Amino acid sequence: GKILNKESLLLLYDKQRRDKINRLISDCGLRGLGGAEPKGTFRNVTFHTGSATLTKSAKQQIENLAAAFRQIMPSVIKVHGHTDRQAFKGVTDKAENDRLNIELSQQRAFAVKRELVARGISKKRIQTWGYGSKKPLDKGNSEAAYAKNRRVEIESVD
Repeated sequence: GKILNKESLLLLYDKQRRDKINRLISDCGLRGLGGAEPKGTFRNVTFHTGSATLTKSAKQQIENLAAAFRQIMPSVIKVHGHTDRQAFKGVTDKAENDRLNIELSQQRAFAVKRELVARGISKKRIQTWGYGSKKPLDKGNSEAAYAKNRRVEIESVD
């Protein structure tokens, strides 16, 4: 639930800062962060249960993300929405639950996009996807596993 500040987010998303850290790490004889595109998994970008309405703390995190993105101006920001695999109340058909989870994850990714746009990020730079429960981080059936899988991943591409 901790909110990452702009400076912490810049370490993740700003290529020049990552390269500088990698050089410092390499100079010490260690391996750096590597060349992977930066992707942050935000479990603190939360929504009210069964909805795409962002919580107050989620809006604070998005404000900090927007501040970082305004500074580095990535060419593309990819927002990936994910849900857990719990069934919707009153829905017993697995295919219908899968469809509803994909729809909910798409709505949640779009809600993040809408908040970023409201904070000055060009909507043309933001792409959204919703995967439902198709890409779990944890395949378990516990509340802890479900919590890990309810997430938004935000990737920046230079």
